[in-house]
This record gives sequence, C-alpha cells and structure tokens, in this order.
Amino acid sequence: MRVTQSMLSSMLLDNLNLSYSKMDRLMEMQTTGKKISKPSHDPVVASLGMLYRTNMRENEQFTYNTERAEDWLDATESALEEARSVLSRAKDLMEQAATDTLSPGDRQKIRDEMIQLREHFGNIANTTLNGSYLFSGTATDKPAYGSNGYPQQQDVSGVTGIDKDKLPFAPKEGYINENREDINLELSRGSDVPINVDGVDLFGTKKGVILPGSKPVTPQPVAEFIPADPTAKPDNKLVAGDTLRFTFDKELDPGAISSIQSALENTFGSGNVEVKPGADGKTFEVNVKSDIDISALSSTGLIEINKDLIKYKDGTTAGNDQLFIVTDDPDTFHKQINNYGENWEKNVFGMFDKIINDLDPSPYASDNYGRLLAAKKNPDGTQTPITEIKTMMVNGKEVSYVSYKLYEPGVDGEEPLLKPESEAKPKEGKELTGYLDVIQNQFDNFLQSQTQIGSRINRVHLIQERLTTQNFALEKMISDAEDANMARVIIDLQNNENVHRGALAAGSRIIQPSLLDFLR
Repeated sequence: MRVTQSMLSSMLLDNLNLSYSKMDRLMEMQTTGKKISKPSHDPVVASLGMLYRTNMRENEQFTYNTERAEDWLDATESALEEARSVLSRAKDLMEQAATDTLSPGDRQKIRDEMIQLREHFGNIANTTLNGSYLFSGTATDKPAYGSNGYPQQQDVSGVTGIDKDKLPFAPKEGYINENREDINLELSRGSDVPINVDGVDLFGTKKGVILPGSKPVTPQPVAEFIPADPTAKPDNKLVAGDTLRFTFDKELDPGAISSIQSALENTFGSGNVEVKPGADGKTFEVNVKSDIDISALSSTGLIEINKDLIKYKDGTTAGNDQLFIVTDDPDTFHKQINNYGENWEKNVFGMFDKIINDLDPSPYASDNYGRLLAAKKNPDGTQTPITEIKTMMVNGKEVSYVSYKLYEPGVDGEEPLLKPESEAKPKEGKELTGYLDVIQNQFDNFLQSQTQIGSRINRVHLIQERLTTQNFALEKMISDAEDANMARVIIDLQNNENVHRGALAAGSRIIQPSLLDFLR
C-alpha cells in the first residue's frame, strides 16, 4: 500500500487532536475535581449521583421536621412543667385552707390567689409557638381557652335584696377546644410521630360536650313527674303518691302496650309501682306505692325501653331503644349531659371553679355557668324551684330535658333560688381536704403527659443522630462516585503531555519540508 505525505499529515493531525482531547478532559477533571461534568461522561456515575442527592434532599426535609418537632415538644414540655408548678401551689394553698384555725380573711386571700392561678392556667392552655396554639389539636390557629359559647351570669346590679358580694363565682372563660386530633410529622420514611398532646385529656372538656365513649344520646322523651307533695324539695327519690307519666310519639299496638307495661313494672319493681296504660294508647302512668331511689334504678337518669318491644298501631316499629329521662331532680340530667356533676374532677378549670366556690360558698343556687336559678316564694316563706322543659343539640341531635328555670331580674313572682343552708355555709377543713387528692390526680395527669413528651423528645434525638449519620454516608458515597483522584489525574496529565510533546517532535521530522523551509 502506498503511503503518501498527505496521509502522514492527516494521521498526525488526528492523533494530535485525540491527544488534545485527552488532555482537555484531564485538565477539566483537575480544575473541577469531578470525574464527570455531564451524564455522557459516565451514565452510571451520573445516575448514582442523582439517587444519592435525592436521598440527601429527603434527609434534609426529615432533619427540618425533627427540628420543628423538637421545638414543639420542648415548648410543650415547658408548658406542662409550668402547669405542674401551678397545681403544686394550688395544693399547698388547699392544705392551708383545710386548717380549721384559719381565719375567714385568710381563707378569702387563698380564694383570691386561686382565682389568679385559674387565670394563669388559661394562659398555659393558650401557649403558642410561632403563632400556633399547642393544645388545640390540629386547629392550631384557634385558642384552646376562651369565652366563646359561655352564657353570662345575669346582671343583677339594679335588683334590690340580692347580696352582690355573694354571687356564685362565674368565670367568663374556660377550656373551649374540642379538637383531639394528632399533629403528625414524618421524621423518617414511613415513620410519623405525633408532636402534640391531647388538650382535652389534660384540661377537660368544653361545657356541653359529651366525651367520646359516653352513651350516645338520642332525642329524649321526658317522663313527666307529678309529685305527691309539690312543695317537697327534689331529692332524686320517688315517694308513695308520686306519679310518672311516660308518653310515646305514636299510638302503640295493643300487644306492645302489654309488653311495655310489663317492662316498666320489672324496671321499678312490681311491688313498688302500679302501671296503668292510658286510653290514648300512647301513655303509661306509673303510680308509686312505696319509696324508690331513682339513682339505684339508673345512674344516668335514663329508663330504657327496648326497641323490640315498641310496635306502633300503624305497623311501624321503633328504630332505636326509647330512652326516658326519669328524675325528680330536674337538674340531674342536665348535669349529666353537660359532663359536669362528678366529672368536675376531670376538668382542671371545673376543679378550680368548685374550689373557689367552696372556699366562699354563695347562698344562691346556680347552673354550671354561675347563672342564678328561679324560684317562687311560698306563703310560709319557703321556696319552690321553677322548672321548664328545654332542648339542646348533642352530637347533632336534639335532646329534651327538664331544667331549673333561669332567674330573670324584674319578672314578677320570681326570686333567686337559695341553696339549702347546709350547702351555703363555709366548708369545714375536713371537707376541703378531699380536694388534695383531686389536685394530686391532676398533677399526676400532667406528669404522665410530660413523661410521654420526654419519651418523644428522646426518640426525636435518636432520629436526628441517625439522619446525621446517613447524611455523612451519602456525602461519602457521592464523593466516591463523582470526585476525581487528583494524584492520578496529575500523573495522567503529565504522561499525556510527554506523549503529546513526543508526537509533535516526531511529526516535525517525518513531514516533508516545504518550499517555505528553503526560503527562510
């Protein structure tokens, strides 16, 4: 094969260009410190780098979440610690108040401080972090403590005959949050951690709210109570001569009338009552023949008729068990619906309210909001409570109940209902000691929540350590995959430079001299 001068020149130039390309690549690696600058240099290294960086960005978000969780949990822990300090002070005050040698003036000072502690507890319930309320569940834009929905005590400033200094303690604010949902943050892939605590478990329920798990309340027919002695004070007992009238909403089938009559006799005890069906086919009168303690029959104030017994004359049947309110104390079921009565022990603000009222009891009877109740004065100077049937919405359903009528200033024939004398006098020391256990239970409740928060903080710290370790590992993998070995790059560059110089020298000797070389 004939090799011409042109072929030699062309081959030399190709080889020189290839050498330049190699040196350019090595110089780029030396200046950037990276093996590749575009995916085409090494697709495998490029894809690994994308995967590692995706994992790093994910870890950065998880790290941000852990920092946010840590801030929230630290703020919550501080609030719970403050709450325990307030409860500890309240317990110290009640230990002092339980001393019978304490003067009324000293006990009044304790009451005043209790009011301040209650208000401070409201501030704790409304603790915020960066504008978000800690104890409002997922409704972080709404305060947990406030005055929304709380009826106000009547204005009796212009009414004569009422001791304005002895009105019931009626706070205008209380715990109003009903949101119990968790705020979950994803701190690692597939691992959600709740960062908040259930404010309802800590502070109690808003007035008028039934706790989940309570017996569901459907619209209630009221068993009409007809006392043998209208002037007798309610005592949650039925006495001989009293009558209860049960009324169904539609005329019953004759067979159902007999079944329901037997059910009522069994409920009250056949020897205690006489049950008479009404001529209208809808009512039953229960005539009491001997004394009955209603609380022994039903702790909830409800008598339940099984829906299977209820068949109407038009052929329809009852969809649910029929619940009747049965009590001669109209306020009993009202308290049961509102989750008060005995449940004040589970509501930290209800606990403070009761303590404050018992340290200086008011002679006036009131409802759960401190509103005065109405009574009419009898000729002998005694009072008879005025009652009325009311309705309220519970879990989206209308409930009927019998309640004391609220006192209306200026209405003829009405006056504030007075408590029995035994309830209006100041509590003795031994009666106040019972609050020590209640306060301690609240203290333990907050301590338990604080312990749970501490456990979550420890978990967050462990996750943070793991994320930091993973980030170091990912950075090393990216470096191993993409970073150039600078010592090798320098050696290769020097070798290529020597080869390139040698090629230039050889080429200058092989290429045929031109006419210009002779003209120099």
